[in-house]
Amino acid sequence: MKLRSKLTVLALVSVLILTVFSGCQGRETPEESSESVPSLPSSSSSSSSVASSAPEVVDTVEKIIIDYVDAVAEKKELNSDTVGWLHIPGSIIDDVVLCRTDSNQYYMRLNFEQKKDFNGVYYADKRSIFGTGTREELGVNTCIYGHALTDNEDSPNYSIRFGPLHDFRDPDMAEEMPYLCFTTEKENLVFEIFAVFVANNDNADVPYNRGDIPAAEFCEMVRTEILPRSIYD
Repeated sequence: MKLRSKLTVLALVSVLILTVFSGCQGRETPEESSESVPSLPSSSSSSSSVASSAPEVVDTVEKIIIDYVDAVAEKKELNSDTVGWLHIPGSIIDDVVLCRTDSNQYYMRLNFEQKKDFNGVYYADKRSIFGTGTREELGVNTCIYGHALTDNEDSPNYSIRFGPLHDFRDPDMAEEMPYLCFTTEKENLVFEIFAVFVANNDNADVPYNRGDIPAAEFCEMVRTEILPRSIYD
């Protein structure tokens, strides 16, 4: 989400209904080393394996899954920077996600065709780890950027890109649909949102946008910094 010329963040922190965490927003920072993902707390599985202990969650998840695998493949043929498709059920947020591995600024004012567009596109932090597109190779923390031109829901600009994320300030909305979906070129993944918070654009105290953060360090950050900042439980 972006307001004016600097990044102002309403971050949704989510857990893959398996073992992977994800979040939103960030800025350009130095390169850092990556680390494999350990076993993290989880609820049920998304599409391939289902936890029998939570059938009510499984039923909901199965109903919201949209198969975008072929769409991702088609988009990747047109733009090799394509890494996936972001879909938040019950929201207009539903579009391809790009990633430029050498820059977090490249797609700020460009569209999918890499032509000038003030609204930009959804794009992942350059340090994000996608591997071949399987959940096992997805990094522990995937940060996706996008503009938010206004937080006034009566404005026609509210529906542009990440504007609707402001809706998640309302706990009733999160309770109604606490999931987001991300599809890679290999599979459809479902994440459960467990924290919503506002972060400073320099994010010095909470480096929520590091895609290469060591898994143990990320889990500690979630426990000590992110959960306490969540707008609601």
